[in-house]
Amino acid sequence: MNKIKMTCGGSDIIFTTNSQKMTEYFMTDQEQIPETIPGIKMTQLNSSDDTSELPRLQYIDAKDRNASIDPIKNQAEISVPERELYIPDLVYLALSMFAKELNKNDKYFIHAAVIEKDGLGTVMSGEPGSGKTTLALQFCMKNGYNFVANDRAIMGLKNGIPKIYNGTMQTHIRLGVIHQYFPKLIPKIDPVKIQQPWNNKIYI
Repeated sequence: MNKIKMTCGGSDIIFTTNSQKMTEYFMTDQEQIPETIPGIKMTQLNSSDDTSELPRLQYIDAKDRNASIDPIKNQAEISVPERELYIPDLVYLALSMFAKELNKNDKYFIHAAVIEKDGLGTVMSGEPGSGKTTLALQFCMKNGYNFVANDRAIMGLKNGIPKIYNGTMQTHIRLGVIHQYFPKLIPKIDPVKIQQPWNNKIYI
């Protein structure tokens, strides 16, 4: 079994699998995982490393289909043929397991765009497509703010003051704002996607 330690916001979860494909995906993905889980870090471990005390997410590539979740121990086991696995399900399952661990330390995932200037954060919440990322880019490119997150961040209290601990390390923007902020990218984007600028996105 391959073993990976996933770290987020100071909490750890162990991901074990017999699938080399899944191992490589979790170790190398630069888009979906960092965009979904703020500040995520991956470390491949030896199979002999003792991780018995940590929450565990296990995926087994097998003919038998099975799923079991233990909310008390914060453990999950998924068994399904690799060709039928919908990978985002594993990523969001890991996200929910991290949420449970972070809550123990009074840290919480929030859905928001976050920018920072002079050590002070500004949090902008809203429905998907409401313009959070566009507004965050405007402040960063025109007013000297630093970009922290556009979709999900970890927030908690430190000495009674709200604090942002992590933001998503990868993000995406809708093609509709490319003309305004990154016009030089237009020739590099699929013309078919440009035809539907608010339905398509690129990662940054």
